[in-house]
Amino acid sequence: MPRDPNLKLHPLTLDQVPDYARIRINAFIPTINKILFAPGGPFPKTVAGMKEHYRGFVNDGCPIFYVGDEVTGEVVAIAKWRMVGNEIEVEGTKRVAELSQAEVDKELEVQPKWEESDQRMWDKFYACLNGTTREIMGCRPYWILDMMATDPKHERRGAATMLVQWGCDRSDELGIEAYIEASQTGTPMYERLGFKTVKRVVFDPVKEVGRDVGYAYDFNVMIRQPKPQGS
Repeated sequence: MPRDPNLKLHPLTLDQVPDYARIRINAFIPTINKILFAPGGPFPKTVAGMKEHYRGFVNDGCPIFYVGDEVTGEVVAIAKWRMVGNEIEVEGTKRVAELSQAEVDKELEVQPKWEESDQRMWDKFYACLNGTTREIMGCRPYWILDMMATDPKHERRGAATMLVQWGCDRSDELGIEAYIEASQTGTPMYERLGFKTVKRVVFDPVKEVGRDVGYAYDFNVMIRQPKPQGS
C-alpha cells in the first residue's frame, strides 16, 4: 500500500496523550476491550487512569510515536515500542546483552488490573501473553511492540506500516529481534515487513474463565530478525 503523503511520524508529546487514549480505546472496542473491561467500558475513572499511565511513559522517554495528518492536524495512529534487554557499550559500539532470569521474571510480572477489570480474566489473559513471550524469547533481548492502534476512520492509509517500520529500523540498529503479537487480519502487513509467525495462540475467555464475552483473542506471535547494518 503506498504511503499517504500527508502523513508524518512524530514522537508523542504530553499534549497528544488524550489522543493516545482515545485511539487505543476506540480501536479495540470490538476486540480486546471485551476481555480487559466490563461491558461498555472502559469507564471514565479508568480512562483518566489510562491517561496518567501514558503520561508516565512519555515522561520516562519511552519510545511512543504517533502518525499525524499534516493537513488536518489529526492524530491518525499511535504505537508504543519498548526494548527488553540491557544496552551496553563494547569497544565503543552499542550492544544489547541478554537478560538474567531474574530480569525476565520482573519483565513478565502481571501488572495491577484496572479497577473495573475482572481479576481472574486479567490474570489469565496476561499469563497467556507473558507465558508465550517467556517460552519463545527466553533471556534473549528484543524490541517489542507493546501496543499499536489506528483511528478506525483512518485505516488503510499506511500509518500502521510507518509505525512498525520505525521499530524495525531500531531493532536493525541494535542488532536484536523485533517481537509482536499480530491479529490474523494484521498478519499480512507484518509479513511484508519481514516478520515470520513462530506460534499461533488463542485466548478464549469461555475456556479460560467460563465467560463468553463475544470475542476470543486469536493472534500470531511473530519475530523479525535484524538486518545487518549497511545491507
